[in-house]
Amino acid sequence: MRTLKIIGAFFLAGLLLILFYSFSSTQSVDLTDSGFSPNSIAILSNTKITWINRDNSPNWPASDPHPIHTQYPSHNKGCIGSILDSCRGLNKGEVYSFIFDQVGIWGLHDHLFHSHTMTIKVYGNYLSLIKG
Repeated sequence: MRTLKIIGAFFLAGLLLILFYSFSSTQSVDLTDSGFSPNSIAILSNTKITWINRDNSPNWPASDPHPIHTQYPSHNKGCIGSILDSCRGLNKGEVYSFIFDQVGIWGLHDHLFHSHTMTIKVYGNYLSLIKG
C-alpha cells in the first residue's frame, strides 16, 4: 500500500511539472492565410501571448466582437474599443503581444479577415486549469 502511495505521489509531481512547462508564462500564435494557429489556447492569468504574422498579407488580431472589439474588459479603451487590439494590420514577420490578466473565455478575430477566429481560456490558477 505504501508503495502505491509513493508511486502516486511521483505521478502527481510529474503531472504538475508537465502542466507547469506546458502552460508557461509566454505562448505564441501564428497568423496565417488560413487563420490563427493554434485557434484555441488555455493559459494561466498573466500569460503573455505573442501573435506572429506568417502570412504575406497583413493580419490584425483584435478582441471580439467584430468590428467594435469590446469583449475583453478594460478601463483603457485602446485604439478602437479594447486594449486587446494590435490597432493595425501587422505585416509579414511583425508581432503583437498582450498579457491576459482577466480570467475568462475570450474570443478574438482578425479584423481584416473576420472569419478567422480564436478562443483563449484564461484560468486563475493551476487547480482550475486542471479541472478545466
